[in-house]
Amino acid sequence: MKKAVQIISIALVTMSFGCKPGNNTTTTDVVTANILVNKTVDINQMYQFYYNDPQTLDERQENDIIDYIIDKNLTPTRSITGLYYQITQEGTGERVKPGDQLEVHYTGSFLDGQVFDSSVQRDKSLKFKLGTTGLIQGWLEGLRYMKEGSKMTLIVPSRLAYQGQGFSTMIGPDMPLSFDMELLKLN
Repeated sequence: MKKAVQIISIALVTMSFGCKPGNNTTTTDVVTANILVNKTVDINQMYQFYYNDPQTLDERQENDIIDYIIDKNLTPTRSITGLYYQITQEGTGERVKPGDQLEVHYTGSFLDGQVFDSSVQRDKSLKFKLGTTGLIQGWLEGLRYMKEGSKMTLIVPSRLAYQGQGFSTMIGPDMPLSFDMELLKLN
């Protein structure tokens, strides 16, 4: 079984990095396949992804994210893209798919705990159609793991967020982000 999971994981990584416009594999296919091989990582296994001597931005961010997860005593699942998510309340029904109309509440923060945005604090949920808005890649993937009524913590490396550009004056370049999210409605 372990060997089968490894083979599937290698195939999915190949698909996700080898897919070019014009072939038949879509981002939807890759995210759907990710759901099948994602692995919940307990705190003792977390350091398998830790770099002893991080050289790149991605390696440093992976270490920062792991430190954050351990400090917060989270037990997330790590997708093959490096996105970490933890469903804190399971919803009902079908998982979110592209084209679904969603209503979510969220609180976004930096890994130091400073909140940069919150629909909860504004008391105004965010409504959008998945796949037709300018969402960060981490949200596009993370929302796909949710069902209506789900609550989730999402930890997003900058390469799946705003990368080197940052966002407005709120989020600097190359910032990993954390989101507490609730899927209020799925139509």
